[in-house]
Amino acid sequence: MKKLSSLPWAKFTIYSIFISIVLLDVDGIRSFGMRGPYTHEKINEEAFKLFSKRTGFEVRIDCAEMINQYNFQADVYYPNKPEYHCDNSEFYRCSALLEKLKTSAIKDPNLITTLRKIGLASHIVQDFYAHSNWVEITRTSYAMAPIENLKEFFILAPNLQSGWHPFSPEGTPEDSVDCYLKPQDEWGQWILGATHGCMEKDSNYSLRGITIADSPIAFGRTYHELAGELAVEHTAKLLQYFYDKRSPQFMSCMIPSFRTVGCNQTVFKGLRSL
Repeated sequence: MKKLSSLPWAKFTIYSIFISIVLLDVDGIRSFGMRGPYTHEKINEEAFKLFSKRTGFEVRIDCAEMINQYNFQADVYYPNKPEYHCDNSEFYRCSALLEKLKTSAIKDPNLITTLRKIGLASHIVQDFYAHSNWVEITRTSYAMAPIENLKEFFILAPNLQSGWHPFSPEGTPEDSVDCYLKPQDEWGQWILGATHGCMEKDSNYSLRGITIADSPIAFGRTYHELAGELAVEHTAKLLQYFYDKRSPQFMSCMIPSFRTVGCNQTVFKGLRSL
């Protein structure tokens, strides 16, 4: 029996769909976009809450909003720099940039530039889960990725991959199309010619994003939702890092939760919904 993609009419249809997806994706925002349900804004909001629950401090509204805005700016000012999005399997550069931003933010004497670095760092962390196949590889363990340390041992994870944007220089166009046809049990493996459009889980409206994870711990959640939850956890861990290191500028943004009775986060959420 012939493979579906070996039939001429099927190839034409698949190639047409592939080209349409790529062309629509070329100028689009390559991240947890507005369709969600997990967006960069939503992830940050949940991470601020988790951070507050763990530390007893809330991030002041103006500081939280600046972190949000600088997170968004990674897509505006650096859309074609893969290290800001962990695209093109640039895990060494992605990891090195994350460490540089974290180290620099701790010592920065300026509040605005400190929050800018934290915002950009949060974007890197979040895009890693949406753009790589980490969630697919670890779908039965639900584990956070050692993104900060990938520069040391990413070569020890041969199947870790993120898609090329917009076209892959590897393999043939047919290889890129075949990525869309791979069964779910092969998503955790390295796929020749894989593009961003095939691999991204930026929303519940993409191929992988909308797929229910084949995992005993997924409980009906999609790959997008698993990626979003891990992004929340890792973003909260990032905030915890600056808190533990007592970054002077970040600490100036702290408000004891008992003084606000949660109102700070409520107001922040309300302002974001306007």
